[in-house]
Amino acid sequence: MKDSIKDFIATFLAIILCFLAVGFICIKEAEQAFDKKTIQTVVKNTDLTSDVKEREETSQIKNAFGEVYTAAEQYHIPSEFVDDVLNDEITKDFFGRVAANVTESVITGENKEIVSQQEFNELIKNNMDHFVEKSKLELSQEQKDKFVSLATNHSETILNLLPTTESLKTHINTETLDMIQLTSNGTLKIIILMGIIVCIIGIVFTKWKNRDFLSYLATPLLFASIILILISQMIPTLVTMLIPANNDLLYLFIDQLALHMKDNILIFGGIIGISSILIYILIFVLKKVIKKKDFA
Repeated sequence: MKDSIKDFIATFLAIILCFLAVGFICIKEAEQAFDKKTIQTVVKNTDLTSDVKEREETSQIKNAFGEVYTAAEQYHIPSEFVDDVLNDEITKDFFGRVAANVTESVITGENKEIVSQQEFNELIKNNMDHFVEKSKLELSQEQKDKFVSLATNHSETILNLLPTTESLKTHINTETLDMIQLTSNGTLKIIILMGIIVCIIGIVFTKWKNRDFLSYLATPLLFASIILILISQMIPTLVTMLIPANNDLLYLFIDQLALHMKDNILIFGGIIGISSILIYILIFVLKKVIKKKDFA
């Protein structure tokens, strides 16, 4: 009777452990996904030229960038140079900071100026020599001045592509925003982690004498791994549903963020799955050793 009760308790704790492990990984990844550094990294890893050209959903960006390319051609500035400027680490760092600040403003509820047109104009002007050097293209001083001028003239159009705090708040429902704010608070993660520790201690305590507590740890980890792998495949769809994009550039960033989350959760699922397999191997080896001792 006691063994049956212990089996029930251990099984119950193992099921709870499985879902807590899945919840911990998902919340940890969601927290990290909306971190400023992660968003900046995602933007830096986004190709602002080829990704735009390959997607039908980014017609808004194509039109805006197309105006810049057309103006550049009039001054015999190569389109490759425009590509290099848009994909330069300095430019993408600027866009990344804007996206990160907008996200932070939405989560914290603080209203602050995210970016100014003057700031963007100064970025182009002050880094013109850097852009030319990195592109390895020859531009005359007149072409440099013309590019700064056309960038300044089109800066408002380009900046209008960037997401704003107001537009993002409008397109995120209250429940999603509450969920993002909850995951950004480390308290929930700590509570789940404590629950995981309690489950592990409970399983070890109830199954120690039977020497099969490892099985009750390996099995929930294996199922957690499978669930995480399945969730990782659903992440792109879930993210775009929860955070609908109201402009092309935001769509592009959210799409890249979803892929980033998908890869990370998939990696965690793989690590947990491998860990469970290693525990099963350990169980097999221990059983062999115990049998040898019993026969000795």
